[in-house]
Amino acid sequence: MTSLHTMTIPQLLYNNFRRYFPTHAKSLGLVLVVVFIALNLLAFFSFDSLNLFSSGDWSSAGGSIPIDRRETSLLLSEPRGGQGQRLFKTSPTWIQEWFQFQRLNPELNAENYDVWEGEGDLGSVPSSSSSSSNEGGEEKGATRGSKGLKIDVVYTWVNGTDEALQLVKEQYEDLSPLYQSVREYEQRTGRPPTVPPPRGGRNALNRLLPDGSVPPSAKQGEAAAALRGGASRTTQDATANRFRDMDELKYSVRSVAQYAQGMFDRIHILTTEVDPARDEAQVPSWLNMEASQGVIELVHHDQIFEKTEDLPSFNSLSIESQIHHIPGVTDVFLYLNDDVFLGQPMSAADVWTPLYGFVFHMEPTLLVPPTPLVSHGETLAIGEWNSLQYSNHLLSKQFGARHRSYIAHVPHVLSAPMLHEIQTIWPDDIQQTASHRFRGEGEAKDIQVSFFMAHYVMERLRETQLESFWKYRLDANQDGMLDWEEREALVQKIERWNEVHVKNQGYYPRPPYNSEFSSFLNGSDEKLEQLGIEITGSSTYSLSGQDGYPFMLEYGDTSRGSQAQPRKDPYSYFVPLEERSCYFNLEFCLGPEFLSNDTDSNGVSKGLDMMTSTNIFQRLAFVEFHCGDCLLHILRQTGGPEPGLQAAFLPLEDKNPDAFKTVTSDLAKYNYVIADSDYSFTQLTEPFGSQRELSKIMLNRDTHAFFCINDNVNSNSRVVQQVQQIFHQFLENRFPIPSPWEKKN
Repeated sequence: MTSLHTMTIPQLLYNNFRRYFPTHAKSLGLVLVVVFIALNLLAFFSFDSLNLFSSGDWSSAGGSIPIDRRETSLLLSEPRGGQGQRLFKTSPTWIQEWFQFQRLNPELNAENYDVWEGEGDLGSVPSSSSSSSNEGGEEKGATRGSKGLKIDVVYTWVNGTDEALQLVKEQYEDLSPLYQSVREYEQRTGRPPTVPPPRGGRNALNRLLPDGSVPPSAKQGEAAAALRGGASRTTQDATANRFRDMDELKYSVRSVAQYAQGMFDRIHILTTEVDPARDEAQVPSWLNMEASQGVIELVHHDQIFEKTEDLPSFNSLSIESQIHHIPGVTDVFLYLNDDVFLGQPMSAADVWTPLYGFVFHMEPTLLVPPTPLVSHGETLAIGEWNSLQYSNHLLSKQFGARHRSYIAHVPHVLSAPMLHEIQTIWPDDIQQTASHRFRGEGEAKDIQVSFFMAHYVMERLRETQLESFWKYRLDANQDGMLDWEEREALVQKIERWNEVHVKNQGYYPRPPYNSEFSSFLNGSDEKLEQLGIEITGSSTYSLSGQDGYPFMLEYGDTSRGSQAQPRKDPYSYFVPLEERSCYFNLEFCLGPEFLSNDTDSNGVSKGLDMMTSTNIFQRLAFVEFHCGDCLLHILRQTGGPEPGLQAAFLPLEDKNPDAFKTVTSDLAKYNYVIADSDYSFTQLTEPFGSQRELSKIMLNRDTHAFFCINDNVNSNSRVVQQVQQIFHQFLENRFPIPSPWEKKN
């Protein structure tokens, strides 16, 4: 029996509770739990301003991130830097007819009309570099400026096993506020160390030669330990796998040479400098510099960073934030990490086309919250979700606080002009990311470029469509006021839609509102072939942004605020557009002023002035974004059977030709599709599991369009060596044919 003197306070309380409630203790506890859950659910579903299950620092009533829109009028001005930084300000003349009626004139056939030359920025993906000869064995004789759509390939690469780089990295670790913070935290809490002890403090860089260069002996691996002041690196490097080189780049380039031949003219490899004073950068050991001349370009980080004092950088997010400064890169390019591989033939249709825009691959059900994950300098193990959520936080302040879909681990499409546009709007955030030498510095407030650009494009297209309707179609007489007759026409359209929505609620699949609805993707393969663009089948276009926002909430409730939605799940892109629906609550989404038919003393209906109209639009489009998504869906679904966007939201060309030209240019600029591809993502952790997962990839070699193999092996040297051997054998079996730019054995 336990002595009263040795009982803890919880035990005493429990014994007293059981003494007074001997038979009902468990039952009462269960009842209390049920009551607690019931009260929380009641509060969650009953009060728009209360969300007990949300997390993060919500800074306004209702739990929403306040809209704080950045000025975008600066986008009309020419950015500095000349070529490669255009903002698609001009569009080919035929693009207007394409968006209006989805017609392509016969002369656009690539056999007798050079679509890519002389038709303005959108009809081409030009480069600021001059043409180069077909050296290095590039097949099909594609040269710079030749007919056909050419898209450059860009890699970021680092050989973290290079001892010279390790030395430089260790010098900057001692100066990093992140490493200092983690070291102090571990000492304070007694946690096993993950950061090595200081190797020289503020004078760490003095261990370089007087001119700032790396000692030659360090490059040979002889002086690294001595230059650390005799301190052995006994602690585990928590970030070693980010820098370890398993020869992935060589085989990824082989996959590009095998499956993307004819799509690109040039491959740019971003590489770090290990000796800035001598302009010495890392070079892949397998690369034949002579054979690759004119095809593969090594781009030093100091060629792309606007502030060279931010170098050297050991943070891929920092490097990616400057990727649009690559000299001579095509306006649209394919970006790969070195652990991403092509598995099937690929063409421009899998990246970008002038008809359907950017090709994005998303995970619609894997959602990134709009609240940032702030790092407090307690660990070096900062994953991708910090940057994803911070990126979404910035997007949410501009476009509305929604959970946004994760971008898949496949080759990513990026655009230099689009990234310059983003930098114009968020200059401080881009520079902040560039300045973080190690991932996790600055509370891990980094922009994830691929995620950010994809969702920026999607939001800007949505904004263009809604604003075009509101300014140029709803205001039919273009007097700057929304008269009652104009508002009433929209109200009646929505009421008819809502009636059908309620009527069809009990049916599955849901009958279409308009059985003759013409999706923007109808006949896409045939139209691309008319332009001479090859269809490989590696990517299947599932949804076009021209048909509405693709990730509208499946269970959206437009009678309550966007932040009080019981579910965040968007429609999957497998659900056809015509089977999607939403109920548009007029009172909540548009408000009493819009719905009021007030008259003046003479009985004439009062119109909504421009300021009131703008405020209603801003709330509809961004604050209560689910209302804007639903309205856009209604506009497209009720637009009639004719192909094109004329009936939905385009300005009428005869009434406002300037607005028509501006809107069609923006529709082309922010045009995109959501594509579906067969791909896989694999993490290597230990030998047995690695062998099993790599065998699966080999079994699916005829179906995987892309695959990503991530090094997540711990620092145990024996395990690393075993996994390296298994991985190397897999890569050699999967891509046995050397690229034309490799050294011969």
